[in-house]
Amino acid sequence: MISRMLPVAFGIAVLGLALGLTTCGSLHPAPEVVVWDVTPLRISVSDTTESSVTVLLRNMNKVDAVVTSERWDFLGTATPSPVTIYIPADTSVTITYDFSVPAKIAYRNTMIASGVTDATINVVYSGVDMYGDGKTFTTNWKIALVRYP
Repeated sequence: MISRMLPVAFGIAVLGLALGLTTCGSLHPAPEVVVWDVTPLRISVSDTTESSVTVLLRNMNKVDAVVTSERWDFLGTATPSPVTIYIPADTSVTITYDFSVPAKIAYRNTMIASGVTDATINVVYSGVDMYGDGKTFTTNWKIALVRYP
């Protein structure tokens, strides 16, 4: 009688283990980080004053997240740069990027060389969850650069 119950007990144990492993993944969903606000949405590269852009990243769920790379695409795709921006669950993080006069001149000179008066910078963030589950996220924002002849 015990020998007949052994396969049943083994089957129940395997089923319990399988259910436990599949539900662990749902306890920690992938981070849901979104760009909530970008101010301003447009910068003139023709003036001689510094400008700054403020970006608000919001973590929309209960999973701690970290941005691990950011890529700035301007008139082509750039190589991602490593960064570390920690965003706790259900919170927001504000990042400010300063556009110095030399940086604006460099953008303007590239735009002149490319023959464009308007261009876009697309910034892409990629990251992972803080639990080591390997769950990833990607989000992005854009800003217009305007060159007045």
